[in-house]
Amino acid sequence: SMRYADIDENPVRPQEGNATITFYRDDLNLDDKALTSVPVLLEKKNFEFEPVGILNAGYKVRMELPPGKYSFFTGLKNPTRLNAELAADKHYYVRLETTVKMTRFGEDFLSNPSFDLIPMVWGDQDKDVVRRIKSCIPVKMNDEARQWVETHAQELQTRLMNSYRVYSEGGAFGLKPIPRIKPEDGVDNLL
Repeated sequence: SMRYADIDENPVRPQEGNATITFYRDDLNLDDKALTSVPVLLEKKNFEFEPVGILNAGYKVRMELPPGKYSFFTGLKNPTRLNAELAADKHYYVRLETTVKMTRFGEDFLSNPSFDLIPMVWGDQDKDVVRRIKSCIPVKMNDEARQWVETHAQELQTRLMNSYRVYSEGGAFGLKPIPRIKPEDGVDNLL
């Protein structure tokens, strides 16, 4: 088994009426940033959270949810956020994309990696996007991942709280707007 994940040999078909959201990483250029494992978490009430998975390059993880509004974040030092409104029987795809932030000391990404959660909006590039999503291996969390989340729970909670200093709904207060998935961004195909 690989770090933090096991291959999902038989991904379960979602129940009728539910939605799925799939987070994927197709950044297969084998440079240093590909080595970063990225925890993706679902925010619950009162800064509680539930892990979706810990993603490495070349993998995808899927979560099944009832239709409704949800908030996700990455559990890195520079957390990023995503709000999603999911519709019944639709499937949503979110790409984890590295953002390299150079500082004047030439320290880069490695000391503080950041991954944006980019909602897939379908358009001209559909075939390429579908190919890239399909090329990612489906994984599910393993005991090592659950253990990691448990051990770092306090830290992850702090990162979630910190994300509110960086992001706001619609970019209010001069903060970064939270990327949004709208119900109509979903597709019928489970990739």
